[in-house]
Amino acid sequence: MFEVTPELVKASTFEERGTFDMVYDRGALESVPPSARESYVASTSRLLRQGGRMLLVVLDYDQAQVPIDPSGRRWSPPPFSMHEAEVRRLFPAQEWDVELLGKQVEANGLTAGNPSFHGVHVLEATYLLTKKSATYDPSSSSRGASRSYLLAGLASLGLVGAISSRCLA
Repeated sequence: MFEVTPELVKASTFEERGTFDMVYDRGALESVPPSARESYVASTSRLLRQGGRMLLVVLDYDQAQVPIDPSGRRWSPPPFSMHEAEVRRLFPAQEWDVELLGKQVEANGLTAGNPSFHGVHVLEATYLLTKKSATYDPSSSSRGASRSYLLAGLASLGLVGAISSRCLA
């Protein structure tokens, strides 16, 4: 399902190394069916340099609260719920540092705009994932520099106010 490789990135973009220092995922992983999540994570991991970071924003809710239609099927998901335990399972500690930056009540339209989610308590969770390095890689960004890039990226997305600066210090 996820056939993107560093070679493809290298051949089709200006990124000559074929891998990236940062990945921003808001809504992609939670749209992938549970049976394909490992494949998505493996593909993302191939495209992220050791020491690289991923800002992951997912929804966390009780899927059992989503109503069942007359045929016996749930009206939703996607988006699928991504509990913290599932994030930590997909990004295991031997390969990733997983830092929960925060959770807040989802207020950007899902619960208001999607009838399937009326009355469902939905949280938006933000994680900072760092791909662990087996050895020091001098071409990878330092922790301070990558946090600066992260803050710049968040500022451009208007998310700095949504995430406590204490979490990024």
